[in-house]
This record gives sequence, C-alpha cells and structure tokens, in this order.
Amino acid sequence: MRKQNDLYRPFSLLLAFGLLSCAWMATTPTATAAKTRAHKNTPPAIVQAAQKTPDGRLAETTEAEAQPVQNGEKAPKARRKSKRGNPEAQLQLSTPVLDEIMALKWESATDTSHSDETRRVGLERIFHETLDNSITIRQAEVQVKDSQRQAKEAGELNLFNLLNPIQPAILKQAAENSVQAAEAHLLAVRQQELLRSARMHADLLQSFMSKYLAFQGIEQGKVQMRADQHRFEAGETDRFEVTQSEVALIDRYERYLKTDNGYHTASLALVGQLGADPSEALVPEGFIMQDGDPAIAPVNLIPENFTLTQAQKLAQTRPEARELQFRKEALKLLVKASMGLDRRKKEAELHQLELEGEKAQKASEIMSEKAYDDYRLAAKGIGLARQRYDLANRAMRQLQISHDAGFSSSKDVLDGQVELARAKTALIGSQVAYNLSQIQLLYEMGLLSEDIFSRPLAIPPNLL
Repeated sequence: MRKQNDLYRPFSLLLAFGLLSCAWMATTPTATAAKTRAHKNTPPAIVQAAQKTPDGRLAETTEAEAQPVQNGEKAPKARRKSKRGNPEAQLQLSTPVLDEIMALKWESATDTSHSDETRRVGLERIFHETLDNSITIRQAEVQVKDSQRQAKEAGELNLFNLLNPIQPAILKQAAENSVQAAEAHLLAVRQQELLRSARMHADLLQSFMSKYLAFQGIEQGKVQMRADQHRFEAGETDRFEVTQSEVALIDRYERYLKTDNGYHTASLALVGQLGADPSEALVPEGFIMQDGDPAIAPVNLIPENFTLTQAQKLAQTRPEARELQFRKEALKLLVKASMGLDRRKKEAELHQLELEGEKAQKASEIMSEKAYDDYRLAAKGIGLARQRYDLANRAMRQLQISHDAGFSSSKDVLDGQVELARAKTALIGSQVAYNLSQIQLLYEMGLLSEDIFSRPLAIPPNLL
C-alpha cells in the first residue's frame, strides 16, 4: 500500500500546481483593471510627482504622457519644454549695477559729477594763466625788486669806512651782478612752472582720453550683451555666454570709474596750479577725431635735423647756468673788496659755488642728452603704436566676421575689444609723450616760454 501511494505522489503535486496557476490567472485581470482605474482617476500632477528619473529627479511629464491608452490608440508623444526660444523665459537684467551701467551716458563736455562747472583749456592758455597766478613766480619777482633796490642804494653810496674800506665801484658792480642773477632765477622759475603745468596738462589729457575710451568700451559691451541675450532667447547659445558678457561689462564699468577718478584728480591738480575755482572741472583741448576715433593733435616745436650737439650747447646757457655764473661773479668782487675773516668766509662760499656750478653743468649735459633721446624715441613710438593699433583694429574686424559666422565665441569678441582698447590707449599715450618730450627738451635747453606756439623757436644762428 505504501509503495502505491509513493507511485501517485508526483501526479498529485502536478495537479496541485496546475490548480494554483489557474487561480492566479483568474485574479490577474481584476487587479490590472483596478490599477488602470486608479491611474485614470489620479490627477496628472500626482502622476508627474510620482514619476522620477533613475537619478531620483522628477521627470517633466506632460498631461499627454499622463493620459491612459484608449481604444488601442497610442498616447501622443510629449515634447519636453525648452527654455531656449521661449519668449516667457527672457532674461531679466534687473540688478542695480547693470541698471546703472545701462543708464550711463556721455555728456557733451564731461559727465563727471564731482564738479559743478566745466571749462575747456588748452596748453597755450594754461601757460599764460600759470605765469599770472603762480605764487613761486611772484616770490622770484620780489627777489628781483629787492636786488634792484639794493643795486640802487649801492650806486648812491659815497662813504669811505676806514675800518672796512669797500670801494663803491666794486660794490655797485657786485649789486648789478646780483640783479642779473635774480632775473636769471626768475626766468628759471618761470620755465619750471611752465614745465610743471605742461606735465599736468599731459596728465589731464591722458586721463580724459582714457575715460572716454573706457566709456566706448562700455558701449561696445552693451551691444555685445544685448546680442548675446537675443541669441540666447532664440536658442542659438547658452546662458553662459550672456553671463560672460555681463561680467565683462561690469569689469569695464569698474575701469571707467577708475579712469573717472584719475581724471578728477588730474583736473584738481591743474586747478590748483592755475589758482582757479576748485568746483570747476577742466576739459582739455588738443585732441581731434580721426576716422571717428579720438587722437591727440601733434605739435612740432623742434626744428628738423636738430642735433644732440646743438641741444647740449644750448643747455650750457640755460637760466640756471646763467644764475650761477652771475652769482659767482658777484661773489668774486665781494672777495676782492673784503678783508680778514669776512674775506675768508666769502672765499669759502665762492669755492662751494664753483663746485655747484661744475655739478650743474654735468647734470645739464646729462639731462639735455636724455631729453633729446626721449624726443627721438617718442617720435618713433608714435609709428609703432600706430602699427599696433591698425593690426588690432584689423584683427577685431576679422574676429567680428568670424563671430557672425559662428566660428568664434562671445569671449573671443570681448577679448578682441579689450586688446583694441589697449592699443588705442597706447597710441594716445605715445602722442601725448611726443608732445611732452618736445616741451621737456625746450626746457633743458632754456628755450621754454609761454609763446612757443605762436612764434618760431628762437635759436642762435651759430647753432643751426
């Protein structure tokens, strides 16, 4: 009996497994229908929230994806929303800094807010105002008047002191030499003040042009940023390109503020030199427009074929050298007319003055040679700066064409604009340096005056 039961046991197991399979298949349609009904009655938002990507993020499922299959039809394929080309996803440039930059404008004279009034000044006008308002020049003029008064008193002296027998003729000649020394000192001071004003004018001109070029860079940055924004809204680029344009625009605005501060500082310095109203902002003259770009009007004050030997010969007769010579001649006369301890003191003063004259002569030769070399170098520097600017301008045009064709990025355009601005700044700097180098050379030769722009340079014929 046990053997018979063991024989039928495998068949009973197969029968039980078949019955369980039939029962499971009978219950499956009901569960599937329940799930379908639950999915159909679920709002699309809940369905979207329930669906996630493999990395755990929510998938952007539309209502079309959430609709069930009806009558064997396929659900319409959902289109994923893109921010590119969507008018509702336009950029919002509402930061205070960008708003301030976009509202920035260039006034007719200057847009600086530091001063209430503006006044245009040229170098010739600055020279005349310097001579009229310089306190240092007034002090030198007082010294001339004092020396003239002393010379007049010496000429009227007819007394003879037995203890100190000073000859009236020697005293009168020494006083006249002192007057000539004071007049040479006055001329030297006038030239020093003119040179100082010329340097201040060069700083004002350079800072003003740097400010203007910085403003031009901002205008270019605005155009580039708007172009990148439109390309982003059209789906032709990404948000990173626009961000780069915004950062570059803010950097240029920071440079503009620095140049504006430098221009304000240069204006205040020149105002103080001229004794003008501190509330005035000085706008320099002396720049022109060439092909729509600002440039410095060149001045030609040095004759052609002027040599270093001529410059060094003229430097030996500059006002400082003449002042030392007249002082030395006056002191020699006083040494002859003096006696005892007073004579020894004046001899020591004369020796120091002779050493000072030798030192001044060597320094004059060195400074005149340096000024001449700077003048020649500045003349060559204009040509080199011009070539650099022309190449940078050509490269910028080619880069713009490449960018419009899609071969260059906005970053390349921004870098090209920066390089072009540097080349233009260098060109203006070379023009300013060339004009200033001529004034420096005239000063070292003792020929600087307030009317150098209105009359030919007065050079002795034997040196030409």
